[in-house]
Amino acid sequence: MNSPSFHLLTGRINPKDHLQQYKDTSHFLEAKTLENFLKLQVAAKTEINAQLEIISSYRDFSRQESIWNRKVSGELKILDDNERVINPKNYSQKELITKIARFSAIPGASRHHWGTDIDIYDASQIKKEEVKLIHSECVDNGPCAKLHEWLDQKINNDESFGFYRPYAKDLNGVAVERWHLSYAETAQNYFSNYTLELFIENLKQSNTLLKQPLIKNAQSYFNKFVTNISFP
Repeated sequence: MNSPSFHLLTGRINPKDHLQQYKDTSHFLEAKTLENFLKLQVAAKTEINAQLEIISSYRDFSRQESIWNRKVSGELKILDDNERVINPKNYSQKELITKIARFSAIPGASRHHWGTDIDIYDASQIKKEEVKLIHSECVDNGPCAKLHEWLDQKINNDESFGFYRPYAKDLNGVAVERWHLSYAETAQNYFSNYTLELFIENLKQSNTLLKQPLIKNAQSYFNKFVTNISFP
Protein backbone atom coordinates (compact mmCIF):
# COMPACT_ATOMS: atom_id res chain seq x y z
CA MET A 1 0.00 0.00 0.00
CA ASN A 2 1.41 3.41 -0.99
CA SER A 3 2.24 5.94 1.69
CA PRO A 4 -0.56 8.53 1.95
CA SER A 5 0.33 12.14 1.21
CA PHE A 6 0.49 15.07 3.62
CA HIS A 7 -2.60 16.56 2.01
CA LEU A 8 -4.60 13.34 2.32
CA LEU A 9 -3.62 12.78 5.95
CA THR A 10 -4.57 16.33 6.93
CA GLY A 11 -7.81 16.59 4.94
CA ARG A 12 -6.60 19.07 2.38
CA ILE A 13 -7.67 17.37 -0.86
CA ASN A 14 -11.00 17.08 -2.63
CA PRO A 15 -12.78 13.96 -1.36
CA LYS A 16 -14.17 13.29 -4.82
CA ASP A 17 -10.61 12.65 -6.00
CA HIS A 18 -10.07 9.58 -3.80
CA LEU A 19 -13.27 8.69 -1.92
CA GLN A 20 -16.64 7.23 -2.84
CA GLN A 21 -20.03 8.76 -2.16
CA TYR A 22 -22.46 6.95 0.14
CA LYS A 23 -25.75 6.66 -1.76
CA ASP A 24 -26.98 10.16 -2.64
CA THR A 25 -25.85 11.71 0.64
CA SER A 26 -23.14 14.24 1.43
CA HIS A 27 -21.00 11.48 2.95
CA PHE A 28 -17.75 10.29 1.33
CA LEU A 29 -15.83 7.20 2.42
CA GLU A 30 -12.71 5.31 1.41
CA ALA A 31 -13.72 2.45 -0.90
CA LYS A 32 -13.16 -0.49 1.45
CA THR A 33 -14.66 1.45 4.34
CA LEU A 34 -17.85 2.02 2.36
CA GLU A 35 -17.98 -1.59 1.13
CA ASN A 36 -17.77 -2.97 4.64
CA PHE A 37 -20.03 -0.35 6.20
CA LEU A 38 -22.80 -1.52 3.85
CA LYS A 39 -22.27 -5.08 5.10
CA LEU A 40 -22.42 -3.94 8.73
CA GLN A 41 -25.55 -1.97 7.94
CA VAL A 42 -27.31 -5.04 6.52
CA ALA A 43 -26.27 -7.12 9.54
CA ALA A 44 -27.67 -4.52 11.95
CA LYS A 45 -30.99 -4.50 10.11
CA THR A 46 -31.18 -8.29 9.85
CA GLU A 47 -30.12 -9.13 13.39
CA ILE A 48 -31.65 -6.39 15.57
CA ASN A 49 -33.79 -4.36 13.13
CA ALA A 50 -31.60 -1.30 13.68
CA GLN A 51 -31.20 1.33 10.98
CA LEU A 52 -27.46 1.95 11.10
CA GLU A 53 -26.74 5.34 9.56
CA ILE A 54 -23.92 7.85 9.28
CA ILE A 55 -24.08 11.25 10.94
CA SER A 56 -20.49 12.20 10.04
CA SER A 57 -17.94 10.72 7.64
CA TYR A 58 -15.15 12.50 5.73
CA ARG A 59 -14.52 15.96 7.12
CA ASP A 60 -12.05 18.25 5.39
CA PHE A 61 -9.45 20.43 7.06
CA SER A 62 -11.43 23.65 6.63
CA ARG A 63 -14.48 22.18 8.31
CA GLN A 64 -12.47 20.87 11.25
CA GLU A 65 -10.66 24.18 11.63
CA SER A 66 -13.98 26.01 11.62
CA ILE A 67 -15.34 23.79 14.40
CA TRP A 68 -12.17 24.26 16.46
CA ASN A 69 -11.95 28.03 15.96
CA ARG A 70 -15.61 28.58 16.81
CA LYS A 71 -15.18 26.62 20.02
CA VAL A 72 -12.10 28.63 20.98
CA SER A 73 -13.95 31.90 20.29
CA GLY A 74 -17.06 30.79 22.17
CA GLU A 75 -19.34 30.60 19.13
CA LEU A 76 -19.88 26.84 19.59
CA LYS A 77 -20.60 25.10 22.87
CA ILE A 78 -17.83 23.24 24.67
CA LEU A 79 -18.99 20.38 26.88
CA ASP A 80 -17.18 18.88 29.83
CA ASP A 81 -17.09 15.17 30.66
CA ASN A 82 -20.50 15.45 32.34
CA GLU A 83 -22.08 16.99 29.22
CA ARG A 84 -22.26 20.43 30.85
CA VAL A 85 -21.45 23.61 28.89
CA ILE A 86 -18.28 25.39 29.99
CA ASN A 87 -17.15 28.98 29.47
CA PRO A 88 -13.84 29.15 27.52
CA LYS A 89 -13.00 32.45 29.24
CA ASN A 90 -12.56 30.60 32.52
CA TYR A 91 -9.51 28.64 31.31
CA SER A 92 -5.91 29.25 30.34
CA GLN A 93 -4.89 28.59 26.73
CA LYS A 94 -3.37 25.24 27.67
CA GLU A 95 -6.43 24.22 29.67
CA LEU A 96 -8.77 25.29 26.88
CA ILE A 97 -6.89 23.23 24.27
CA THR A 98 -7.30 20.15 26.46
CA LYS A 99 -10.99 20.85 27.09
CA ILE A 100 -11.75 21.20 23.37
CA ALA A 101 -9.53 18.33 22.21
CA ARG A 102 -11.35 15.92 24.50
CA PHE A 103 -14.27 16.01 22.05
CA SER A 104 -13.08 17.84 18.91
CA ALA A 105 -9.93 16.90 17.02
CA ILE A 106 -7.13 19.39 16.48
CA PRO A 107 -7.50 20.58 12.85
CA GLY A 108 -5.49 18.43 10.48
CA ALA A 109 -5.31 15.63 13.05
CA SER A 110 -8.83 14.27 12.78
CA ARG A 111 -9.28 10.65 11.73
CA HIS A 112 -12.31 11.90 9.80
CA HIS A 113 -9.87 13.45 7.30
CA TRP A 114 -9.08 9.94 6.02
CA GLY A 115 -12.51 8.72 4.93
CA THR A 116 -12.00 5.64 7.10
CA ASP A 117 -13.84 6.86 10.20
CA ILE A 118 -17.54 7.48 10.74
CA ASP A 119 -19.89 8.63 13.46
CA ILE A 120 -23.03 6.49 13.50
CA TYR A 121 -26.51 6.34 15.03
CA ASP A 122 -29.69 4.25 14.91
CA ALA A 123 -32.09 6.10 12.61
CA SER A 124 -34.94 3.82 13.70
CA GLN A 125 -34.71 5.29 17.20
CA ILE A 126 -33.70 8.92 16.77
CA LYS A 127 -33.98 11.54 14.03
CA LYS A 128 -30.78 12.78 12.44
CA GLU A 129 -31.42 16.37 13.50
CA GLU A 130 -31.80 15.27 17.12
CA VAL A 131 -28.47 13.41 17.35
CA LYS A 132 -25.99 15.17 19.65
CA LEU A 133 -23.21 12.55 19.70
CA ILE A 134 -23.02 12.40 23.47
CA HIS A 135 -22.35 9.41 25.70
CA SER A 136 -25.85 9.28 27.18
CA GLU A 137 -27.30 8.53 23.73
CA CYS A 138 -25.28 5.31 23.57
CA VAL A 139 -25.84 3.68 26.97
CA ASP A 140 -28.61 2.60 29.36
CA ASN A 141 -31.92 3.86 27.92
CA GLY A 142 -30.33 6.06 25.26
CA PRO A 143 -31.83 5.81 21.76
CA CYS A 144 -28.70 4.16 20.32
CA ALA A 145 -27.90 1.90 23.28
CA LYS A 146 -29.27 -1.27 21.67
CA LEU A 147 -27.22 -0.68 18.53
CA HIS A 148 -24.04 -0.16 20.55
CA GLU A 149 -24.61 -3.23 22.71
CA TRP A 150 -24.90 -5.20 19.47
CA LEU A 151 -21.74 -3.54 18.12
CA ASP A 152 -19.92 -4.49 21.34
CA GLN A 153 -20.62 -8.13 20.60
CA LYS A 154 -19.76 -7.88 16.91
CA ILE A 155 -16.43 -6.14 17.61
CA ASN A 156 -15.52 -8.51 20.45
CA ASN A 157 -16.28 -11.53 18.25
CA ASP A 158 -14.39 -10.10 15.26
CA GLU A 159 -17.63 -10.01 13.28
CA SER A 160 -17.81 -6.26 12.66
CA PHE A 161 -16.49 -6.35 9.07
CA GLY A 162 -13.24 -4.68 10.08
CA PHE A 163 -14.65 -1.83 12.16
CA TYR A 164 -13.58 -1.02 15.70
CA ARG A 165 -13.72 1.89 18.16
CA PRO A 166 -10.45 3.89 18.43
CA TYR A 167 -11.95 5.75 21.38
CA ALA A 168 -13.38 2.77 23.20
CA LYS A 169 -11.67 3.66 26.48
CA ASP A 170 -10.79 6.86 28.28
CA LEU A 171 -7.00 6.96 28.01
CA ASN A 172 -6.84 10.54 29.34
CA GLY A 173 -6.85 11.94 25.83
CA VAL A 174 -9.92 11.94 23.60
CA ALA A 175 -13.03 11.04 25.60
CA VAL A 176 -14.90 7.78 25.03
CA GLU A 177 -16.81 7.99 21.72
CA ARG A 178 -18.90 4.87 21.26
CA TRP A 179 -20.41 6.34 18.10
CA HIS A 180 -17.01 6.64 16.38
CA LEU A 181 -16.13 3.63 14.22
CA SER A 182 -12.94 3.16 12.21
CA TYR A 183 -12.22 0.74 9.38
CA ALA A 184 -9.00 -0.74 10.74
CA GLU A 185 -7.29 -2.05 7.61
CA THR A 186 -6.99 1.31 5.86
CA ALA A 187 -6.99 3.55 8.93
CA GLN A 188 -4.00 1.78 10.46
CA ASN A 189 -1.93 2.50 7.36
CA TYR A 190 -2.82 6.19 7.58
CA PHE A 191 -2.23 6.23 11.34
CA SER A 192 1.25 4.72 10.99
CA ASN A 193 2.19 7.44 8.50
CA TYR A 194 0.92 10.31 10.65
CA THR A 195 4.10 11.58 12.30
CA LEU A 196 4.90 14.33 14.80
CA GLU A 197 6.72 16.23 12.04
CA LEU A 198 3.63 16.08 9.86
CA PHE A 199 1.47 17.25 12.79
CA ILE A 200 3.71 20.29 13.35
CA GLU A 201 3.90 21.19 9.65
CA ASN A 202 0.10 20.91 9.48
CA LEU A 203 -0.23 23.46 12.30
CA LYS A 204 2.32 25.82 10.73
CA GLN A 205 0.28 25.90 7.51
CA SER A 206 -2.98 26.58 9.35
CA ASN A 207 -5.02 29.49 10.66
CA THR A 208 -5.98 27.49 13.72
CA LEU A 209 -6.66 29.52 16.86
CA LEU A 210 -4.22 28.75 19.70
CA LYS A 211 -1.78 27.72 16.99
CA GLN A 212 1.34 28.90 18.84
CA PRO A 213 0.75 27.01 22.11
CA LEU A 214 -0.19 23.96 20.05
CA ILE A 215 3.12 24.12 18.19
CA LYS A 216 5.11 24.93 21.34
CA ASN A 217 3.72 21.83 23.08
CA ALA A 218 3.31 19.73 19.93
CA GLN A 219 4.90 16.56 21.30
CA SER A 220 2.58 16.54 24.31
CA TYR A 221 -0.59 17.14 22.29
CA PHE A 222 0.47 14.65 19.63
CA ASN A 223 0.98 11.95 22.26
CA LYS A 224 -2.19 12.79 24.16
CA PHE A 225 -4.70 13.40 21.38
CA VAL A 226 -3.37 11.79 18.17
CA THR A 227 -1.56 8.54 18.96
CA ASN A 228 -3.27 7.80 22.29
CA ILE A 229 -6.00 5.45 21.01
CA SER A 230 -7.40 1.98 21.48
CA PHE A 231 -6.12 -0.42 18.83
CA PRO A 232 -8.08 -3.14 16.97
